Amino acid sequence: MSTQIFEKGQLVAVRDKAGQDWTLRVYDHASPEGQHFCRGLERLMPPCWWNQVKPAEEVWPEIFLGRERNA
Repeated sequence: MSTQIFEKGQLVAVRDKAGQDWTLRVYDHASPEGQHFCRGLERLMPPCWWNQVKPAEEVWPEIFLGRERNA
């Protein structure tokens, strides 16, 4: 579980404990226990908890070239 603080709407990279590949998601909120909940870009599903979360630019350094940081 990450101790990093994220902002609602921030683009983040997520993966589960067994996963090798990072996936782009939108940060939603943290539980009182510190678990991070993120949703898909299309907002079709409610936010779900992810095991590993980090800022999108740490995984994809070029992601914000000419784009906004919030989805």
